[in-house]
Amino acid sequence: MSRSFNAFEIDFFSGSAAQNMADDICLQRFSGQNACVIARTYGWDFGSKTFGRYQSFREVAKSREAGTLIRRPTGGGLVKHDLDFLTWSLCVPRPALLEERVETIFSKCQSSIRRSLNNLFGFSIRFAKTPEKRPGDCFSQPVNNDLLTMDGQKISGIAMHRSQSAILLQGSLQKPGIEISQVARRSFLHGLCKDITGISVEKTMILTTIIDEEERAAAKTKCDSDAWLRARP
Repeated sequence: MSRSFNAFEIDFFSGSAAQNMADDICLQRFSGQNACVIARTYGWDFGSKTFGRYQSFREVAKSREAGTLIRRPTGGGLVKHDLDFLTWSLCVPRPALLEERVETIFSKCQSSIRRSLNNLFGFSIRFAKTPEKRPGDCFSQPVNNDLLTMDGQKISGIAMHRSQSAILLQGSLQKPGIEISQVARRSFLHGLCKDITGISVEKTMILTTIIDEEERAAAKTKCDSDAWLRARP
């Protein structure tokens, strides 16, 4: 990978489901336009749920559970984010991973996450060995090479979107009763960034110093819209 790519961390932010997805869309665009890697972790308003770009709104809305349901820009299945103890995203310019296959990127992510969970929490994690399935509920339907606890509970979900200029990776970690400190959160994120891109995070930046409020607002309006929510897969 060319060392012309710099890597930045966005300071932790907690927001609505629509704003979180809008910010990742904006950061993916910024990453491609400015040839930089952007890593961040973020939190959620209570009751936030997201579903994959290629899922049917009609199908995922059948549960009628309370909360806010928003479509992600990435693929994958339904995720109930109240259960997340860590949510992360990574934006990488496409030239930086031009020869990487999707399967390779996901494998690197899962290996990095597995190592971090062992180092930070002492978790023993194994890889799932199951046939590929169409995404439904992300954490109740593990697919091949997903990360599982030793008792078979899926702990890590990852989804991807490729634009013409950059790759967006979004991930959730879920395990009941786990709380993660700011130090551990940053250690996880910095390790993931280095493992996937080969580049170390240089500094922490505030999101609004990168993306202006008008762009963020426009992206949130899109993610909140009925047209985006009910878009045909």
